[in-house]
Amino acid sequence: EVGAGLGLAGLAAAASGASHVHITDFDSAVVANIERNIEANSEECAEATVLEARLLDFRWYDKGASSQSSQQGRARHKDLVGQVDLVIGSECVYYEGCSAIAATLLAMLAPGGRAIFMMASTRAGLKAFCDAIDEAGLVSDTQPVDGCLIERARESREELAVVNDTLVVFHVARSKEPPLEPPPRGAGEPNGSGAAAAAALGTAGAVS
Repeated sequence: EVGAGLGLAGLAAAASGASHVHITDFDSAVVANIERNIEANSEECAEATVLEARLLDFRWYDKGASSQSSQQGRARHKDLVGQVDLVIGSECVYYEGCSAIAATLLAMLAPGGRAIFMMASTRAGLKAFCDAIDEAGLVSDTQPVDGCLIERARESREELAVVNDTLVVFHVARSKEPPLEPPPRGAGEPNGSGAAAAAALGTAGAVS
């Protein structure tokens, strides 16, 4: 899981039978909290051979990333390069820099690998994310989740307004892979992007 936050989607994958699950985020404090969540849910995820939290920043894999920190970051995850069967993310695109997720997918996905993202349709940076997917030579299929709206507060002119967003599923694959399977109709729950991602795992398979 990338941009994991609490790590709910990754924990759901482990509880659903995935054998190797790596739950990642770019914030070290968030990663420490994910480790606590893994420990708190150890019984439910006991079947997972590997279940761990990792520090991973999308920007390490962006085009032209040559800083020492980027090189060191990539070196930490050499064992995952080209080995990941499924990447999942829930509401992990929220500014234009998140377009670097595309480069991360190119680095991590195994042959035949897939990525599934779920997010609100009006998230900041969504267009940059979609453009980066296309520029990377990846193919994507998007579909709104029927009957699922997200209510969230947005600050505007010193007032808080409630915005109704549609939840959208993004399936991503390498261009030479078979056609993408559509997401299940009606999957997800209002007001819970992490729960929605977990619901989609029923057809997603294992996470590496």
